[in-house]
Amino acid sequence: MIICIKCDKETKRRMDDLLAREQYRDYSELISIAVSNLHMLDQEVASRGALVIGEAAEQFSVASSSGQTVSAKRVADTEPAAPQYRERKARAVAAPPVAHAPLRIPDLFLFDGLDRLSIATLEAQDDNKILESFTLDRWLFGQYNKLLPAKANCRALAHLSAEYGGGVPLKDAHARIGDAATCLEEDLSNHDLFYRIGRDDALSTAFPPCVPTGEKSCSRYANHFVGMVNSQGHLSGLLADYRLVVLAPHEKSALRLTMAGLAFARLANPVLDRAQQSVTQKFSTEEIVFLLDHIQHCVPVEAFAIRTLIAAIQEGADTPEKLDEALRVHVPADSNRSLSPSFLTSQRSGALSRMADLGLLARIRKGVRVSYRITEQGQSFAEGN
Repeated sequence: MIICIKCDKETKRRMDDLLAREQYRDYSELISIAVSNLHMLDQEVASRGALVIGEAAEQFSVASSSGQTVSAKRVADTEPAAPQYRERKARAVAAPPVAHAPLRIPDLFLFDGLDRLSIATLEAQDDNKILESFTLDRWLFGQYNKLLPAKANCRALAHLSAEYGGGVPLKDAHARIGDAATCLEEDLSNHDLFYRIGRDDALSTAFPPCVPTGEKSCSRYANHFVGMVNSQGHLSGLLADYRLVVLAPHEKSALRLTMAGLAFARLANPVLDRAQQSVTQKFSTEEIVFLLDHIQHCVPVEAFAIRTLIAAIQEGADTPEKLDEALRVHVPADSNRSLSPSFLTSQRSGALSRMADLGLLARIRKGVRVSYRITEQGQSFAEGN
């Protein structure tokens, strides 16, 4: 559905300011979330008679899993919340304070028993494109913007593979993993909110939120982070592009983990195994080393994208605007396949976010402006170490 709106210059300026913070994909998502939040607040006022925001916020300290003391704010909070838990944040403002509870991880995402399960896997075929250059339209889709869903879904497919005794029907994988992911998002969002974790480091980003539009979010999550098969029988999605899952032989739409996918599933994870050393930790050192080695040898398009971005940042293109300009040389020359500026931005943003999850770069924020810095690990990856 397409709806046109009219707004004054000040409203447009505020919208542009919000988009510059990289919290929303586009004007459509921003407006949709604003309307959803307004509707929810209106319902709260109708049922409660009043809604007070910003008065006498309760300050307190909690101990993180690393033993450090973390200051938190229970109710009032001026820091922008990430879109996927903005509604829940508004509800938390209206509701009485509750004690923080440990993360409750759905069984599909737990390690329990994975080392003992007999699971049939396949080896992904080597495409021998490690030294090839890739135009921006061939990079991984920008909406594959986080890697924690890949970890959770590899675990889920391992459990389901043992249950089904072979390939997991795509329809069943979508339904069961999507439901579990929604439950996980709720707890991760509460965790992010409790510790006031910004969008860059939020654990819940990319998981499908439990909101009125959750059905579409769950479907999008399943397509992006579990997989989908097109009319030509081609499997796509982050797991497929990372060569962690393939289609089962002789089955049109059943998934089977690759050997790498199963190995990744069996590695300990600080979030899913409740062993974080800090409240923002997503992966263990072992997991990151595994993924970086896997990308170096098996995911040439991602390796190329990472090295391209590292080189551009080190040459001075260390802001979103400068990077978009630097990446124009990777836009296809064929005018029939020209990319829109928004698609270029999405491709850049998604790749940078995955790099941040892997510890290859750091974001430096000053107000609404952001710049990028390559870490020692990023430099080591660029050098092939």
